[in-house]
Amino acid sequence: MMGGRLMAKTVVKIHGADQIMKLLRELPKSLTTGKAGGVPAKALRKGAKVIYDYEKPLLERAIDEDGDESSGLLVKNFKIRRKKTTKNQEHMTISAGNAKYKVAGETVTAKNGKTRPAYKKGANTRLNAARLEYGTEHQRAHGFARKAFAAKAAEAIRTTEQTLLTDLEKIAKKHMPKAK
Repeated sequence: MMGGRLMAKTVVKIHGADQIMKLLRELPKSLTTGKAGGVPAKALRKGAKVIYDYEKPLLERAIDEDGDESSGLLVKNFKIRRKKTTKNQEHMTISAGNAKYKVAGETVTAKNGKTRPAYKKGANTRLNAARLEYGTEHQRAHGFARKAFAAKAAEAIRTTEQTLLTDLEKIAKKHMPKAK
């Protein structure tokens, strides 16, 4: 537990990653960096999408099984997100974001006179996803994220590797000098 939050981290090693990174460093910067993240980010996103596509229906089923009235906010904010680290690295996460739930029909007036919707205290999509995943003393754990990762991790790695190889081959053919 870290700062009141449950943290789970799984590290996946891709064999041959050193050679891939060497090749990526030799390519023009415009192909490997930028707002979209270039080739590496595209490959990571495709791999994460394999798990996401399996996980989202599990999340929806977990919401339905508890019989709660759903506003749809948790499912709407459940996305693949690209995160950058301080060491010039990046990774993809599949998360529920941190959106707040509004209190129907209520508003709050700020000191400057502007009004905004009132939000439920202690209720956001990140916490609700954690409650569904790990459970509470009043709600059973569904483990939708763990099930999805266990079922699709190997396929996600293969998809990431294949996408990297395919895209790098395309770039190499386009940018490498033609042999005479």
